[in-house]
Amino acid sequence: MIQALNSKVTVPKPSRRNPFTEGGNAARQFDHMLRLYAEGHRDLLRLGPVRCMGNNMAVAFWRGYDSIPPHTIPKNTPLWACYRAGQTQRLLDDEQDRYVPPRTNSIVQVEAHAGAPR
Repeated sequence: MIQALNSKVTVPKPSRRNPFTEGGNAARQFDHMLRLYAEGHRDLLRLGPVRCMGNNMAVAFWRGYDSIPPHTIPKNTPLWACYRAGQTQRLLDDEQDRYVPPRTNSIVQVEAHAGAPR
């Protein structure tokens, strides 16, 4: 099934609690993502801490963390639960004055090409 890109999507209001039905798959995924963040699991965070962007679940989590409109994240999927977990984690981090910034590749790219012949 092909889903069209929704250009009118809005960012849902973040919540400090699990917004999904208790015991459901989405609720378990939501709790699992918060647990991975708390543990500093390598599928979500790298040393530093640096955001891991190597899997869809992590990307959805960080998009929620940054409140990026979920254009490509369908509701009622595990990715939606990851997105909402990211929103919740951002609220918790803001209360504790913490923030995990996105990593840019600009410095890496400049250093990689600094010695390259032109």
